[in-house]
Amino acid sequence: MGGELGIDERESLEIQSLVLDIPLMDPNRHFVDPAVIRMIPGQMARRYRALPIFYVENKLFVVLEDPLNVEKMDDLGFLTGKIVEPILIAPADLDLLLLQHLGAEETDELVDEEEPAAQVESTGAASKEDGTVGHSGEPTLEDLLQEGSDSKEAGQVVHLVGLLLKQAILERASDIHFEPNEADLRVRFRIDGSMREKMRVPRDIMPAVLSRLKILASMDIAERRVPQDGQFTVRLRDRGQVDFRVSSFPTVNGEKVVLRLLIRERGKVSLDELGFNSEVLKGIRKSISAPNGIFIVSGPTGSGKSTTLYAFLNEVSTPEKNVVTLEDPVEYRMDSVNQGQANPKAGFTFARGLRAILRQDPDVIMVGEIRDQETARIAMEASLTGHLVFSTLHTNSAAQSLTRLIDMGIEPFLVSASLQAVLAQRLARRICDECKEEVDEVTTAALLDDMGAMFCHGKAFHGAGCAKCGGTGYYGRIPVFEFLEVSDPVRKEIIAKSSATEIELAGIQQGMQTLMIHGLSLVEKGLTTIEEVLRLCRMS
Repeated sequence: MGGELGIDERESLEIQSLVLDIPLMDPNRHFVDPAVIRMIPGQMARRYRALPIFYVENKLFVVLEDPLNVEKMDDLGFLTGKIVEPILIAPADLDLLLLQHLGAEETDELVDEEEPAAQVESTGAASKEDGTVGHSGEPTLEDLLQEGSDSKEAGQVVHLVGLLLKQAILERASDIHFEPNEADLRVRFRIDGSMREKMRVPRDIMPAVLSRLKILASMDIAERRVPQDGQFTVRLRDRGQVDFRVSSFPTVNGEKVVLRLLIRERGKVSLDELGFNSEVLKGIRKSISAPNGIFIVSGPTGSGKSTTLYAFLNEVSTPEKNVVTLEDPVEYRMDSVNQGQANPKAGFTFARGLRAILRQDPDVIMVGEIRDQETARIAMEASLTGHLVFSTLHTNSAAQSLTRLIDMGIEPFLVSASLQAVLAQRLARRICDECKEEVDEVTTAALLDDMGAMFCHGKAFHGAGCAKCGGTGYYGRIPVFEFLEVSDPVRKEIIAKSSATEIELAGIQQGMQTLMIHGLSLVEKGLTTIEEVLRLCRMS
C-alpha cells in the first residue's frame, strides 16, 4: 500500500533515518495493530499527522511526518501515558495509513478560523476554585482546544477535552462517558446505541480533566461528594448547535461524568424523515390531526421517543394553534412552541404543570412523560375537554401502554374514551453500506429458528466491519415500530380489562404490524440484521 517514491525522496528518507537514528517505516512490511490506533483520537491523529502503530511494554511507537517536533511528542506522551518512540515515514505513505485506518476526513469543518461561529454558552450553578468562576462568556470551539492557562499541563488538559468533544460530534456520539477506575480514566462514546471505548487518560491528570468538564458546565468543582448537573452549548458552523447536558456521580474511584449531546437541528425533523411506511404515516397523521384525544409514544430510554414527539409538534404547530409543552428537560428548542421545563425539586411536577397549562388556553399539549396516576388522569380529562395531548410511557409494546394506564388506577372507560393511538418504537442499528455483505443461508436459518420467526424470505446481510463503522458493521440507526390505532374492537378489549396479549391480537386483526414483523421486514430489505432485531425484540 506504500505510495510511489522517487529515488531522491527515498534516499533522503533513508539518510534522515540513519542520521537521526529513527527507524524508517515501509507500510508494506510492517504490521499495524488496529487496537493501538485507538489510543489517540482520530481527530488528533489527523491534526498532528501521527498514528500509533504498536507498543511494547511502556513504549508506544508512532509514525510521524515530523519526528523532530518535540511538542507533538510531549503531547502524545502526555495523552497516552506512554513513552513515545517516533518512526519516520513518507508523507504519501502516512496519508494512506490515515485514510485506511481513520477513514476519509470530514470536509465540513466545525470551526471557521477566519470567521469564528463556534461558541460555547455555559449555564447552571456557579463553580468556584480559589475564588475563580467558571465560563460566563462565549468562547469559540477553537478556544476549547487552545485556551490559555498558567501551565503546560493545564493547557494540555484543556486541549485534550476540546479534542474529545470535537471527536464525539464528528463520530455522531449521543453520550460521552468519563469513567474513573484504579488505574486510569476510561473514556467511552455511545454511538448508534452501543458503547465504544475511545481512550484511557492517565490517572494523574484525571482530576484536571474532570474539573475542566465541570468548569465548562458551571458546576461546583470543589464538591465531589454529591451528584451535580450542568450544561453548556457549542455553536457549530453549518451544523446548528450542540447542547451538552452534564451529570456527575460520585463513585469509589472518583467522579464519573457523563455528557449527553443534543443536536438542536434534530428537533426540526419531520414525520416524513422518520422512516414510517405509508400506511402507518397515514394513521399517525389522522390521529395527530384530531381535535382532541391522547397520542402516546412508548419504548425504553434511548428509543427515539422525544424525536418522534418533536416531529408531531412540527407537524401540528401553526400560527392558528397554541402549542404548549412540559418537558424534563427541554431537549430541543422550537421557536413556534411554548416550552416549559418541569422542576420536581421546586415542586413544579408534571401534574402541577399540566394543571397550569390548562389555564393557558392551549390547543395542543405535549407532556414529556406520564409517570403517575395524577398526571395520567389530568391528561385524559384534558383530552376529553377539547385538547390534543401527546405524551410517552416506558412500556415494551403498544398494547402494554393501555394496560399500564389501567394498572396506574385509571378507569378503563376513561382510557377507552380518551386514547387516539399508541406508537411503540425502537431504534435498530443500520448495516454499514461500506462493508455490507450477504449472510450465508445456514446462519440465517439458525437465527430465524432461534427467534421463533415463521417467515423471512430472501437474503439477509450484515456488516463485515470497516473504518467507517469502527469495525462494528453498523452505521446509523433506523426505527422499528408498531402502530396501534384505538379502534372500536380495541376499545372493547380495554373496557373488558383484557390482557396486553388480547389487545395486541385485536390490533393485529385490524392490520397492525408488531415490532418483530416490522423488524424482519427491515432485514429483508437489507437495512438491518437478524441479530439486531432479535436483540430489540428480547427487550420487549
